[in-house]
Amino acid sequence: MINQSQKFRISHLLIGFIIPITFFLVGMAVMNDYGETTDEKFDQHIGEFYYYDWGEKGVEGLRNRFIPLQRNYGPLFDITVVASNDWLHKKLEIIKNPVASYHFPVLIISTVAVYIVFLFAYFNWGLIPGILSSLTLALLPRFIGD
Repeated sequence: MINQSQKFRISHLLIGFIIPITFFLVGMAVMNDYGETTDEKFDQHIGEFYYYDWGEKGVEGLRNRFIPLQRNYGPLFDITVVASNDWLHKKLEIIKNPVASYHFPVLIISTVAVYIVFLFAYFNWGLIPGILSSLTLALLPRFIGD
């Protein structure tokens, strides 16, 4: 049985979804308006190697293909953006713009980050600081641009 204070808290947590969901919907609406960043192709090449070639070429292929500086970063997110392009653009054709299909995982992670900031501020300082914190992050130009 849920008491009145638990209902109050659940409603606050649901209110906290408003800004992240709005951020996500606006991001989806303008996704085709963003071009590539300067290092995006660099990261995509690494992700493509791991996604398409790792099983066949392994460590030796990695050493032959990339300089040590390029091999120092973990490939998880690079693989994720390449898989996003492969599935959402090439196979399912849900996202028509190939650049936008690479950006979709970034939009998902950013939306989750906006909600996590809300949760952190909410549990430490309350509803209003939670809302202001998530709104501030969602409107931060550097966060939107990157």
